[in-house]
Amino acid sequence: AVNEEKKRSKNLMIYGWQEKEKEADFEVTKTVKEVLNDIDIYPAPHIHEAYRIGKKEQGKNRPIKVELESADDVDIALRRARYLKDSDRFQHVYIGPDRTKENQLAHNELVKQMKHMIERDPSKHYFIRQKKICSVDKDLSSQTPAGV
Repeated sequence: AVNEEKKRSKNLMIYGWQEKEKEADFEVTKTVKEVLNDIDIYPAPHIHEAYRIGKKEQGKNRPIKVELESADDVDIALRRARYLKDSDRFQHVYIGPDRTKENQLAHNELVKQMKHMIERDPSKHYFIRQKKICSVDKDLSSQTPAGV
């Protein structure tokens, strides 16, 4: 299990990129390089391998599994992933860690809970950190120090 986690720590997943009818692995790798370039990772990490995973289904985009040189490269990419939402080309693309099936299910459950929390209190910004749901007020500028 430790070996698998170490191996997965050098991987990341890219979701939401349009899948072409016939797509060669070199095209997938080219797209991955463009995504990582778009979030300003310098020097560009070495990509060992990039490929789509899962069974091909009409109208669905399979995720892309990316194997990088080091876990540090993955950490940097995950920290900078939020900048994709400001991208013209990749605003609907998401980068996430390579999770086990068990971790995926746990994460999906957290996302579901978080969506309910957003519905109940949209004034806060919710996010998931270290397998916990966190929140901050959306408009921090409206907060004033106590006693003012």
